[in-house]
Amino acid sequence: MFQWGEETMTSWPAPARDIPAFFTPQQQQFMTAVRTTRQHIFLRATAGAGKTTTLVEAAWHLPQPGVFFAYNKHAVADLQPRLPSRMRARTLHAHGVMLLRQATGRDVIPHEDKARKVALLAGERRHTYVAALAWSKAREEGLRTLDVDTAAYLTSLVEWPGSPEALIHLIPRMHEIGQRLWEQQDLADFTDFLWLPATNGYGAASLQVALVDEAQDLTPLRQAFILQLLGLPRGATPGRLIFVGDPDQSVYQHAGADKEALERLKSRANAIELPLSVSFRCPRDVVAYAQAYSTFIRPAPGAKPGTIEHLSAEEATFERGDVVLCRTNAPLIRLALQLMVQGRSVSVVGRDLEKRLGEGLRDILPATGTYLNDDVTELVRGYYHPKADPLKERIRQGDRPAKRILTELLDLSKCLRFLAWIVSRKEGNATLQQALTLLTALCREQADAEVILSTVHRAKGKEWPRVTLLYPEMMPMASGDPEEETAVQFVAVTRAQDTLRFAYGKESWATGWRVKPGGQVQPAPPSRSRENEDDTALFTGSPPGVFSSQTAPPVRQEPAPQQEGEALDFQALPSLPSVAPMAAKGTVLPGQGRTRLKLQTLPVETGSPHRSPEPAQPERTPPPSRWTRMVPKPVDTTQAPALPEDDRLWALFGGPDRLDRQDLRERLDALQEEPRPFLKHWAKTSLDLLYRSVGETVSVRREVLDQFEQAARLARLVMAPPAMTAGQLHVCVFEGGLARIRVGRVVRRHVRFLRLEVDGQELVFERHYGELLEGGTPLTPFIVTTPPSVR
Repeated sequence: MFQWGEETMTSWPAPARDIPAFFTPQQQQFMTAVRTTRQHIFLRATAGAGKTTTLVEAAWHLPQPGVFFAYNKHAVADLQPRLPSRMRARTLHAHGVMLLRQATGRDVIPHEDKARKVALLAGERRHTYVAALAWSKAREEGLRTLDVDTAAYLTSLVEWPGSPEALIHLIPRMHEIGQRLWEQQDLADFTDFLWLPATNGYGAASLQVALVDEAQDLTPLRQAFILQLLGLPRGATPGRLIFVGDPDQSVYQHAGADKEALERLKSRANAIELPLSVSFRCPRDVVAYAQAYSTFIRPAPGAKPGTIEHLSAEEATFERGDVVLCRTNAPLIRLALQLMVQGRSVSVVGRDLEKRLGEGLRDILPATGTYLNDDVTELVRGYYHPKADPLKERIRQGDRPAKRILTELLDLSKCLRFLAWIVSRKEGNATLQQALTLLTALCREQADAEVILSTVHRAKGKEWPRVTLLYPEMMPMASGDPEEETAVQFVAVTRAQDTLRFAYGKESWATGWRVKPGGQVQPAPPSRSRENEDDTALFTGSPPGVFSSQTAPPVRQEPAPQQEGEALDFQALPSLPSVAPMAAKGTVLPGQGRTRLKLQTLPVETGSPHRSPEPAQPERTPPPSRWTRMVPKPVDTTQAPALPEDDRLWALFGGPDRLDRQDLRERLDALQEEPRPFLKHWAKTSLDLLYRSVGETVSVRREVLDQFEQAARLARLVMAPPAMTAGQLHVCVFEGGLARIRVGRVVRRHVRFLRLEVDGQELVFERHYGELLEGGTPLTPFIVTTPPSVR
């Protein structure tokens, strides 16, 4: 960790400018300390206490030049016209870029993919993304080296699949590579804008004064950067630090800030603490509710009472200028669409939200063509489950940060489901572009929008006359840090300048549960409402309140989700007729008005001299798709030397045969290069298991490996495919020891499967990977290529 010491300063003469007469006694006390001493000062300022006004005034009373560090570019643009010419307003990262340019004499362009490149160069090819994330977190935490405790802490911040001990060696190596890329190629990412100056000494002791706003959100790296600029703690002529913050508003602890950050910075700079506890923003009654979460805040003398309203969210009405706040995004998206249907203009705050939802829509919806309204929930399932399942396993193992990540994933998935459903509801189908257009309309920045909707986090630092807190029973969230959740509640209620409205979900309203002001016992909300009251509507047919019965016909109802992170654990997908490996001829069976084939397995020559007799055909293997998952199969691993359990249906490890470890790795590497996803996926998961094993030889099922290699070899020898016309696809079938290409006619296109007629037989293929929908073997038919127009 970065280390700092202490520094004490002497007094100096007061400047000529007078302290404003309207300042409160607390503000005057702070200004006197600024003017008459050279002490470092921590000004603890509650919500609406005029901290920015007070800090700007301080800039006019400091004769030395300096920098006013603001949290974002919008704040910088607002501050600079209010400051004296000797004081520049900047973000920390903008100042870091300036230092890097001075160090190199060249422009610095952020290289967004640098962390991934560093991870690859460090040899982390299996978990590149997570290693890159761990490196970024390590830099933000100021961790140059790691010990057992800091490695365990870093492991808890990211989804690191390896042991904490591995990070002890990996992170320093990544630091060295990152530094080399900077020195040799000028490569720097966003975190480097602070990390490189902090670790290379750029700009050390270059500032005489630093004013810092929102200091409670400073990570260890940002604190180190600021103190280095001032030459603290051991500079010969250190600069002066004056910082403002409020531990009761520390809502970014999950991003590296923490409630003790202000105390640490105060201690390391040997700063005095002065209070700014009077809120000029919030009326007396609003402050009373805020005092349930902070005992520091006080109402201003003579403050008006204000208005507190408790109402049902279902019956709430909104006026021009209203602002709606919520703990999560999904209820805001739903309400915004409801208001749009009513002809109201809305603006959902958050460019980052628009970006994440846009990426999610591109992930779940076909790039071309249309998708069906009836298929939306299944599409969202496919997006949610592959990401949620490993998080749930981490939660079962006691990983608390994973619970927050899962909650955020669930919230995002609900938003995606709702956007895709609503845009396709009228016609029964829609396109990706239509969904993206709707998203853009929702998130468009409109200063004159009738209603603004925002999460509590995005509302921090802002204020409005009338604020509606939607579903207050969602707070505190069970998945969050208790201290951070208290800060979120405090920020939520202190945005209101006049009227604060609590809009409750159905169950909370019906049971009489209400938010209480400070000093009163706060009962726990109904258990059904803990995470997202009434958000089951996002998964069950027509969302209430968006369409009236007169404007929308009834729609198919879907099963309601469970609660507490399980809302997308849907019932099993409807079963579709399955097929066995394709033979030259089959037996026609009736099935739902169509003819389907019961296909027979044909033996295929292997060409291998040590080939064991053809085994009995195992159960069908689900293809590696977003809708199907491997089902555990008992495996006898008693003869395997220190192998992890291989519970795949096509289990390779734990069999009666022994192979040289290096030989097996080379054979699996070759399979991983095959274009067919089924083979590639199996080889990759096999390599993952192999890397976790020990020993020079490995116990395997040779016949399984041979069959995958045989399928790859035969597919490579197949003749050139015939030309296709519209509505046709190439299908590879295995017949009589050879692979052949057949032309399949598209009978039906579905968002998750394709029904093809091949030689008079109908087969159902998973659309994304081209494998049989309900699985098969390496020697079952598969679609060779699927043109974008069909996908």
